This record gives sequence, structure tokens and C-alpha cells, in this order.
Amino acid sequence: MIGETSETTSISESGSMSLDADMLHLADERVGGSLIPLPCSGATSLSYMLIRDGESMFLKRLRPEFVGKAHYHQLFYKEYTLGSQMDCPYIVHYKDMHDDPSDCYLLMEYVNGRVLKDVLADNEAWFDSYDNQLRFVRQFLEALDYLHSHQVVHLDLKPSNIMLTKVNNDVKILDLGYCYSDSFAHSMGRNARFAAPEQTDGSNDVDARTDIYALGRLLELLDGEGKRLHPALRKVMEKALQPAKADRWQTAGDIRDFLEKELMHKRPRRLSLWLGGVACTILAALFLVMGMRHQAHDDDAQQNRTFIDDRLCYRVLSEKEGTCEVTGPNMQRSDEPGFANVGISSTANFDGRKYKVVGLTDSCFRDYGFVSTVQIDEGVRYLRESAFRGDTNLVSIALPESLDSMGSATFTSCHKLSAIRLPSSLRTIPSCCFNNTGLTCIVIPEGVERICRDAFCDSPELTEVQLPGTLRVVERGVFYRSPKLCQITIPASVEMIGLYAFYECEMLTDVYNLSPVPQRVIDVFDHPERITLHVPAESVDLYRKAECWRDCQVVAL
Repeated sequence: MIGETSETTSISESGSMSLDADMLHLADERVGGSLIPLPCSGATSLSYMLIRDGESMFLKRLRPEFVGKAHYHQLFYKEYTLGSQMDCPYIVHYKDMHDDPSDCYLLMEYVNGRVLKDVLADNEAWFDSYDNQLRFVRQFLEALDYLHSHQVVHLDLKPSNIMLTKVNNDVKILDLGYCYSDSFAHSMGRNARFAAPEQTDGSNDVDARTDIYALGRLLELLDGEGKRLHPALRKVMEKALQPAKADRWQTAGDIRDFLEKELMHKRPRRLSLWLGGVACTILAALFLVMGMRHQAHDDDAQQNRTFIDDRLCYRVLSEKEGTCEVTGPNMQRSDEPGFANVGISSTANFDGRKYKVVGLTDSCFRDYGFVSTVQIDEGVRYLRESAFRGDTNLVSIALPESLDSMGSATFTSCHKLSAIRLPSSLRTIPSCCFNNTGLTCIVIPEGVERICRDAFCDSPELTEVQLPGTLRVVERGVFYRSPKLCQITIPASVEMIGLYAFYECEMLTDVYNLSPVPQRVIDVFDHPERITLHVPAESVDLYRKAECWRDCQVVAL
């Protein structure tokens, strides 16, 4: 559905309304706190400040006339599903969602500040400062970069959906209700004033560059009468507003890089030193500074240098801290016996110094088909993106308990990898991490809270999965095309299950869902009628009425 957005979830310092005592008492019972109406309600929602246990939160509630209409409940579900995944200081934080046949609302952080629309109207001179303009744009770009890296395009960036906080005038982007993501491609929206051509020409061919166009429109507003904008930002604006997407900035990162280079190039040079009566003192200080710079240059030269120790190649991360990371195998010794068995120690020696090995770089062993076994010692903390991707002969890998992060696609297409023990220090299983492997059994350790999109998709041998009691989110397509998976238990802690999570799991017949409240899900199973859904006895009726779950054969545990 394509729609014109006509509401905002922003919170303004000014303006308030009062509730009569009966309404306020009713609100207390339903949400467990005191509600104060806010003057920023929209066409389909009402806005409140909720005060509960001393904490202020923003509550966005579906208007009574829309409660019970599936489309509007789905929009709220979409906004919460995507918003709860965001963890960026410049994007409003979504805390919780309540949804039942009689009420539907979202809880977000309460932002004490003013929307950009009001700032421009009441304090236009604030943006006369180049420093304020650049600070605003840098934070805005960081928020855009974060959204886009999570496969989300906002599509409704306008002055009433952007706030500046009271304390520090920091950016807060609001309202993900009409954004685009792969999982919610049919409920995006637009605002005519800031819409890019692809949003109005009927193609709906939106991507990151659509939001970049909206940035250009926002910069037009900051420019006032065409006299105020920083010259570098005017260049950003002009390119962002190109009608053809190919002619615009391609990413928020491209704009950020341009600004840094442009501002560095324009930075004024230091004035020549005045050699008056204190010439000797100044010269001495100058020599001291030059010496320090020379030392700093030497330190920089040491930083990121590479070396080889035994069978691996390394890069120095910090001379001061004595840390390095593995960049790959030493191919000059690849014909030696046993080279396929890789041991990664927590230390490496070079030039008479011992370095701590803290991780493995992006694509470290990618497509090295000779790797068979890997042993990583305690002390190594991370594996970057695609570290072992495409190692088709990798049979086993021992991961240390110190490992607390893995990049996306770490073990993608490791076809012979049939079993792995994951360390308990992990909190997230990244996207596509075990896509297209030979795993037969996987135990997700306690502590993991999120399994990201397509993490175990295309697992032709996967028969057994154990999920932890700490798990909150199962993203899109996590077990997509795992044809031998017969049953799975979903812990009570799981709040969200993404689109296509169990599509084409042809042998899946029994799902044990321990949550007493049905999660709002859409298209989790391609053949729900084949699924026997085992749920708590007291929740059977709820599941039989809940969308998606009701198509299964619901029975009591």
C-alpha cells in the first residue's frame, strides 16, 4: 500500500491537553502509569507521555475507530518490529508493543526536544551557524547510514519527523511507520513535499538514494533564501536533488567522505610564526613540536604494518596496546604438510615483541579451499565478515569462549562444516552466518538475544536446533530452506519472528511455542496447515484467533 503520511510521532515541548478524570483512570489501568496527552496526534493514532515508575515514555496508540482493523494493527507491528532493531543514538528507540483485539499501542523513549519544523519557525538563526549546520548533517548521515545498513529506507523524512533534543541539540529521527524493508515491502509511504521522483512516478523503485533525495530537500529548508548554507553542504544538496538516482550520492557514507575531504581542504593554514623578541623561545618550541610530530609519524608508520609469524599473516592494530589481527594464511608455505590444519594462537611474535591477537579480518580465509580444521585460542575476540566464507573443505572449527562477535556470512558456503560449538559470550548470531553449510545440529547458547536474517538458511542437513531462553528476536528467513528440520521449540522469551523464518522446511511438523501470548507474525510458514502448534494450555484460544498461528493445528502442551 502506498499512502500519503499525515501524522507524526514527535514530542514537542510546547502545548498540552488535559484528560478528564475517568479517562485518565482508565488509561492508568491499561498501561500501568499516568498518561498525559500530547499535541502531536495523527490521523490514525493518539499520542501521550506515559509516566510509569518515575520514567517518562512516549506512547503512540491506535485510534479507537481503527482498533480491530488488521491493516492498521499490521502497520503498528511493522513499526515496532523494525524500530526495535535500531540501536543508534540518532534514531528514536522503540521499547515495547501491546496488541490485542481491544487496544494497540507502541512505547518509545520520550525525547524532550523540538521538531525541526518548529526550530526553523521559531529559532531560524540557529542554523545560521556553519558549525550547527555541519553537526546536524553529520548526525543525520550517521542515522541514515545505520538505517540503510539494516536494509531499511525511511521514506518519510520531513521536518516533523526529525527532532533536536533539548539538552544538546542532537538529531533524533522519528516514525518508521511508512518505511521500506524487504520484510514489509507493501506498506511504504511518502510525503509529497519531500518525495523523490521514484516515489511519485509509479515505479516505487526506492532505495537508500531515495532518503538522500529527502536530505537534499531538508538542506533547501536550512538554506533559507539561498544565502545561508555552508558551501560544502550546498554541493551536497545539489547532487542529492538530482532527478535520476544514478546521478545522486549513492550512500550516506559517500556524502560523509566528501564532507571530510572538502572541509579538510578548505581548512585555513596556520599563520606564519612571528619571530620577535621571543624568537629563540618560539624556535625551541617549534623544534619540540616537530620532534613530536616526527614521533607521531613513526607511530603511524608502525600502526597497520604487517608481518608474518609461522603460517599466518598479521596486521598491527596498536603499537601502544601491542595488538594485532590475522589477515590470512602465509601462502608461501601452503605446500607444507599439515597446512590445512590452522592453529590461531592468542599471541604472535615479531621483531622481538609479543603481540596479542584479538581477531580475524574481513574475508581472512575466504575461498581458501584447502582449510580443513581450525583451532582458535582463548583471547581472540572477533571474526569479521566472511572470515571463512567459501572454505568448502572446512570440516571443524573450535571457537574460544572469549569470542564475543562474528561478522555476517562468517561461514557461508562451508559445505562440509557439520557441527560447531558456539561460545556463551555471543549475544547475536549475525546475518547469513551459517548460510549454506553442512550443519546437522546447532545449539544456540544462553545469552544470545537475536538471530539475524538468513542466519541458517539453505541448511540441507540441519535436523536439530536448540534455542536459548534469552532469545528475543528471530529475524527474516532464519531457517529458510532447511528441509530436514522436523521440530523446533520457540522459547517464551521470543517476541518477534520474521517473515519466511520457516519457509520450505518441508519436514517441519511440530512447533512448540512456549510464549503465553502469541507473537504477531505474518507468513512464517509456507504451509501452516501441516504444522501442529503446541502452546501453553491457557493460551490455546489466543493462538487459534491469532493471525498466522490460527492456520496451524493448535493443541495444548
